[in-house]
Amino acid sequence: DSSYTKYQYKKYYEASLDLIKPQKLSEKIQYLKLLRYPYDEKVVLAADKYTLHEYLGEKGLLEYAVPFYKVYDNAEQINFNQLPEQFVIKKTNASGMNLIVKDKDKVDTKEVKSIVKGWMKKDFGSQTAEYHYSAATPRIICEPFLNLGDEFRLFMVGGNLAFIQVIKWDWTLDEDGKKNVENDLIKGHKKHYRLHFDSKGNLLWSDDGVSDLTFTPPIYWSDLKEIAKKISNDFPVVRIDFNDVDGQPKITELTFTPASGFLEILRNKPELDMELGKWLSKEI
Repeated sequence: DSSYTKYQYKKYYEASLDLIKPQKLSEKIQYLKLLRYPYDEKVVLAADKYTLHEYLGEKGLLEYAVPFYKVYDNAEQINFNQLPEQFVIKKTNASGMNLIVKDKDKVDTKEVKSIVKGWMKKDFGSQTAEYHYSAATPRIICEPFLNLGDEFRLFMVGGNLAFIQVIKWDWTLDEDGKKNVENDLIKGHKKHYRLHFDSKGNLLWSDDGVSDLTFTPPIYWSDLKEIAKKISNDFPVVRIDFNDVDGQPKITELTFTPASGFLEILRNKPELDMELGKWLSKEI
């Protein structure tokens, strides 16, 4: 995994990856991904979408957790008669494995179970070398269908706010920008636009064509920063993902190695990569 990660890093960042004496943030994330986080019980607990509730409870932050209806060990346990008309199904120890059911009476429940069975056969962590996911017990969690607003992702490094990633969703398009034809069953991610701001709200980098979008802090912004600070005290690097739900913040997940450590903002802003790397101690 180290050899292949070095190959990927060279190809993506056009630089060699030093895991012995990492200096840049991008290098230190790879170090944490391969050598620290898979063996950190608290990371394994908090990265899982089900046991995240336990972690938030221990931190006194359970009110910010997304509620859930049921948790299943396998697809056969899913009883659609016990679920409401609308709900969301996710694999707990993976990313991107989710289904939004907008009308269960209009979807093929056999198809849903078939998709879930496919998820359970895959070890997402081994596919991306994010083995803290592999260390968790694979489950299926069923959550309410929520009216999601903007997403605010606070990227914390060494206990401090490095930058803010604001996600603007377009639910009419799929991830490739094609017109969404899935009305009652939405699979995976949808089209979204990313804007990155520093702690003072200055734009650092954004996806092409969306730099004109602005960041308006929600009224609870100071609360988000306090929550993020509290959580970041436990981890060298963590991204806290908040979604606005009817004007209230909810933590959808904690992400420890976003994009498996291959971040476009760090590739496009190497000076930021080097500067943020200094925020972490040499020992990490």
